[in-house]
Amino acid sequence: MARKTREDQGIVYSCSTYLRQRWEEVMRSFQETTPDIPTDPLGEGHPLIPLIRACLQSPSLTYHYVLPTQLLAKAVNPSLDAHAIQASYPSAGAFDARTIAHDVIVPFDRENERVLGGSPEPYVNNPLRVPGITADYRNAQKQKTDWDKLVAVLDAYVVNFADFALGILILFGEDGRVQFLSEVGSELDRVNARIEHRRAWADLLKQA
Repeated sequence: MARKTREDQGIVYSCSTYLRQRWEEVMRSFQETTPDIPTDPLGEGHPLIPLIRACLQSPSLTYHYVLPTQLLAKAVNPSLDAHAIQASYPSAGAFDARTIAHDVIVPFDRENERVLGGSPEPYVNNPLRVPGITADYRNAQKQKTDWDKLVAVLDAYVVNFADFALGILILFGEDGRVQFLSEVGSELDRVNARIEHRRAWADLLKQA
């Protein structure tokens, strides 16, 4: 097994700390809420809910660990690309998701009655022996429909960011918005950004 870098150790610690703090908050909130009226952080009827549920109940046990791993990493470090599995993934935000899955999510799952399925090393299984969770690797999957749902949930990060960013850009004024977004476009070209990021940028530029 490869020795973990200081950077790996740092993000593992940060993810573990964040996860446990948030879990304690969730547990407290359910203790304070009437049992038959659970609180859903996305809000009742949110379109992502059935997609998330399907991913967590997929016939592919490996998929059960994807959203907890990828979204935890993104929550702790927003500069990471939630689609990345390997540090060699072609994105400025690439990272080693396997480390977080096996050192943070797997122990957490074990401590909580193995609700994700009890896999000891989900990220070494065939479905995730690809660089990233994108439509590009759909044909490598047996559960293609569930893979599509994983991709859709992760892509929602970009959409949500675009909505937030547009609100911020309003404060720049028309000339400031166009100049800023032009500079962002140049940076996306420089780092060879993923198509989802380019589309989000293009939508913002049109609205500016």
